[in-house]
Parts: sequence; structure tokens; C-alpha cells
Amino acid sequence: MEGGVGGDLAVIQFSGHGDMVDDKFYLLPHGIDDASNAAVKANGLPAVQFHDEIAAIARHGRVILLIDACRSGGATSLPDRSLRAMLTSANVTVFTSCAQKQLSLEHMARENGAFTEALLVALGRADYDHDGLIGVSDLSRYLNERVPSLTDDAQRPEVQTKGSDIRIFAATL
Repeated sequence: MEGGVGGDLAVIQFSGHGDMVDDKFYLLPHGIDDASNAAVKANGLPAVQFHDEIAAIARHGRVILLIDACRSGGATSLPDRSLRAMLTSANVTVFTSCAQKQLSLEHMARENGAFTEALLVALGRADYDHDGLIGVSDLSRYLNERVPSLTDDAQRPEVQTKGSDIRIFAATL
């Protein structure tokens, strides 16, 4: 829909590393040099730049952003007010795997981090009202229960959302 928000839904997931440098959050894809703050700044994707890409997508409809990375809560608690405003706009919902000062944990027994593992299971189990659909509140509830249990309470996901409880996934059997 030109000039406004359409009815499309984009689901975007980033699973990788994340770091805070000088109160700014950076996404760090696999394999980049993160040995120093200077390396993170030079090689990471600043959340502000990521904001521009998400904002462009959000012009066409709803966006569900899932960030599974250490310190990912920093993506929604940044001092940059324009980024924070976009991330909490009515058509953008952001799930982060942990708080700004927490690590996003992985275990050798799992092929995913705790957040992604819980997310995958949630697609079949988080339909709390049994309507065949998983909404933002269902997903948030499931992740907030399951991720701490997978990490001995060392990791707590966060969600930033506004607006109605949109149904985002058909529950799987």
C-alpha cells in the first residue's frame, strides 16, 4: 500500500552474535573479527543501520523481528530515540533473546541457542487459547517461560510491541 501500512507481514530473524560498544548495539554475523571494540565497530552491523532496513520493510505492513544474540536487549534500549521509536511503533514487534547485559546461551546438546530452540517449539505449543493461531502474546508468554528454564534463569527474553495482539503463526501439530 503506497503511502501507508499494508496488510503484509514480514518475519525477520537474526541469529548470531551481538555486542554493546559505547552504548550502541551491533549485530555480529558469524566469522567477523570481534577481538576489540574497534573491530566490532568496523565489522559489525550497527543497530541504527539495521533500523533503516527494518523501517523500509515496515512501510509495507507488520514486522516481527526476532533477534537471538548476546546483549540483544540493547537493540531496544538504545539512547537513539528514533531507533527506539521505530522499534516500538504499532506495526513493529521485536523479540530479543536476552536483556542488554545478558548473554544469549547455546549448549552443545542443542543445535540452536536457547531462544531459537524455544521459538521452534513454540510454533507447535504456544497456542494458549486453542484457536489454531499463535499471537504475539502467546509467543511472548511461551518464550518468557521456556527460555529461563532452558538456561537455569540466566537468560530472559524481552518483547517490545504496541497495538493489538496480532495472530502471527498458524499453530503446527
